[in-house]
Amino acid sequence: MKTGFVDFHSHGCWGIDDGVQTKDEAVFFLKTAVDTGMKTVFCTPHMMPNGKFDNDRESILEAVKRLRELSEESGLVLEVRHGSELYLNDDALARVESGKMLTLEGTNCLLVEFNRHGADWPWVNRQLYEIARLGYQVLVAHPERYFSDTDVMDEMVDLWLAEGYWMQVNSTSLLGMQGDRVAKNAWRLLEGGKTHLIASDAHHGQDRRTCRLDDIYATCVRRIGEERSDRLFFVNPQKILNREPIMTIEASVGWFDRILQRISLK
Repeated sequence: MKTGFVDFHSHGCWGIDDGVQTKDEAVFFLKTAVDTGMKTVFCTPHMMPNGKFDNDRESILEAVKRLRELSEESGLVLEVRHGSELYLNDDALARVESGKMLTLEGTNCLLVEFNRHGADWPWVNRQLYEIARLGYQVLVAHPERYFSDTDVMDEMVDLWLAEGYWMQVNSTSLLGMQGDRVAKNAWRLLEGGKTHLIASDAHHGQDRRTCRLDDIYATCVRRIGEERSDRLFFVNPQKILNREPIMTIEASVGWFDRILQRISLK
């Protein structure tokens, strides 16, 4: 079994958002991570300024500390780091400007998400620009989930890539757990060379949305090859931990293009 995975997006801190709800469930969350080859887990509770899950820095740090201690008490070898998933609303930029949000621990990456039901894209883009201008590396959480129109998705993601933002696709999207539309969007981004990272976005200790990446890694190896899969799951994550630049994987070459390449080589 492949080991050494790093998960940059998960909700394993119990009782703080819509993720893991109890301490017992958190044990399952941690054990699943270890049993499937995880090395490092970033716990990224929702941070919705003045919203449903208005977690501040202190409450998140304390929740991650409890989860880290639970992992150690359970005898598990797993690095647990803190972070947050910042929901962009009218109050989000002020929180970033005040420094009261949380980047992924040890990095300058800020994981951000948007309204999945009709976001105002010009407004979103202005917020992202201001965050980047403040010196943070924007990491867009699950871009595949925001769009019903692939043309709009392509336009927005191309713009974000041109601005230097990083794209994080969910493993559950690629595995079809979020529906056909989201799965098609996710594979379109991945095979189109528009993805930097794959993360679990785990919300549960057991069943479907658990903290594991081994299953989607195996699927990616079959579909895009081992070399490109390793870049997504191992090379880019290590570069982020080292605070080094990362790259998307190159776009997949379709069967018709492969035929043309073969003809041109004759």
